[in-house]
Amino acid sequence: MEQKKKTIELFQKQLDFISLQCREGLFDGGIGSGKTKVGALWLATMANNYPKTRWMMVARDSNQLRNATDYEFRTVITEWLGWVEDVHYTRKISPQLEYTLRNGSTIIGAGAHNYDSVFRGPSISGLLGDEVDFWKEEAYLAAKGRVRVYPEFIRFVSSPKGYNFVWSDFYQNKSDNRVVINATAYDNPTLSSAYIESLKASYSPRLFEQEVMGKRLRINVGSVYSEFDRDKHLGECKSMLEDSDQLYFFTDYNIANYCGIYMFFKNGIVYAWGEEHLQYKGTREMAERIAMKFPNRQVIVIGDSAGNNKKGTDVVKTNYQLFEEVLGRGSTQKFTNPPVQSRIISANSNLYHRKVVIDISCTTLIKDLELLSWKENGVDIEKTIDLSHASDAYTYGLYFFIPVKRERKASRTYTL
Repeated sequence: MEQKKKTIELFQKQLDFISLQCREGLFDGGIGSGKTKVGALWLATMANNYPKTRWMMVARDSNQLRNATDYEFRTVITEWLGWVEDVHYTRKISPQLEYTLRNGSTIIGAGAHNYDSVFRGPSISGLLGDEVDFWKEEAYLAAKGRVRVYPEFIRFVSSPKGYNFVWSDFYQNKSDNRVVINATAYDNPTLSSAYIESLKASYSPRLFEQEVMGKRLRINVGSVYSEFDRDKHLGECKSMLEDSDQLYFFTDYNIANYCGIYMFFKNGIVYAWGEEHLQYKGTREMAERIAMKFPNRQVIVIGDSAGNNKKGTDVVKTNYQLFEEVLGRGSTQKFTNPPVQSRIISANSNLYHRKVVIDISCTTLIKDLELLSWKENGVDIEKTIDLSHASDAYTYGLYFFIPVKRERKASRTYTL
């Protein structure tokens, strides 16, 4: 069965990227700049053009590989290139994601979080790395080290994350064989101005510059929650809670400092009503504290993902089971933790737009928001036994109510 020829219409920055002839290329772009799809198109084209070669498609982790990188790759090969499964290629997902093209080439899918295992093995001819700014540097270097047989092509696509190892590699060491294509949301003509303005309304100005305009800024320095301001964000929340409001308790499990924040959402504002802070006590004690404070009101508990399986002090029941035993069935709700960076972006943006009010009684949370800082490497947070647990619980709540996400948007038109 012959592949039908199709004309794919790319915008200029995508065309510049896919036309690169150098060994290493980086598409450094903001939201809506079409990074992942043009990377997927490049990978499919290369594997198809070089028979019997071996390639890798690597995402930040397994979730991103499944929900974004591989999703876009399948869209490209089926809708853009017109490939038919079991005719032009085969796909298997166990023990690893693997595409085999009819020309004998293979493409292996992997998550960079497993770099100790996935980057040990045979040499490969080329690599597509998605969102490399969010990999560990060791994974980045290990992936590049696998590319050592003809034709030796490496392409990375990423949202910028400051002056890190990617910046050092591609900007400080820029050469004819290592090229950067910079793109913003405005470079994509298929995005409406209304869509971009909606992003501007969601992000703080500096985060808009980084996330949408694709600029590399020194954001991860100093205070983690840089937009927090006592004068703007502290207020009286107790009287705002009405019988019709659903009260939630967001918690971060930790025996030494077990913190939780009572929160509710009303008229576009997230209110932090109060907090609990226990030291060297377990989930049953926390549940009893909630029951004592709200004997006649349903409080829905949402914890970090450890609540699904982490055991309490009795070693038999999970944290969620203990909460439901004390507070009643239906008192818990499962929640998948967003990435730390996503929580922080969401929190700072909502703080900037004054979509939060924190009661003055939340002294542990306020201390966290004021004192938590970035480590010198600009990647990790300077956590201590006293700091981070309250703000973790609080930002779970902010992300639950009004998340600021890296939205995926159709990034170009194409003609069939």
